Amino acid sequence: MKQFVLIISCLFIVSCASFDVATPISPESGWPHKVVEVESFQPVLSWNPDFEGPADLILFEGPYTDNGYLFGGEQSKPQKMLYIEENINSTEHKVKFPLEPNRSYFWAVRDSSIEEGESEWSNYEYFAFYGIAYAAFWDQLFKFKTPGNQEN
Repeated sequence: MKQFVLIISCLFIVSCASFDVATPISPESGWPHKVVEVESFQPVLSWNPDFEGPADLILFEGPYTDNGYLFGGEQSKPQKMLYIEENINSTEHKVKFPLEPNRSYFWAVRDSSIEEGESEWSNYEYFAFYGIAYAAFWDQLFKFKTPGNQEN
């Protein structure tokens, strides 16, 4: 009976994420609908690059979310580019200005030593098998959510 339960359980929890160009360290990413809440309105974004040398970082503003979830369609996409920081000689970057509360943000990095238009922005793909259902999300930007009040 224990083996049967284990097999059934595995069928419902098979999922994985794969990262291209860089892997986010903080805040973490990996599940498309759940957005990690950061502790600060000027968080430090950090990554583990698949390349040597400086990076460019892009930050987008996303929709408001008070529960930390973004589900499908336009609601789960970036709405406005805030800025691009070029030639970062580190694997971390502190956001330049305080961000709005209860809002989602999207970010990515790329190799700045490669000519414009030839380096891909970092992204991840997520695949999940839920017994009889399958979900796949491609080219997802890394994302996070700010806290619900300005007291941080």
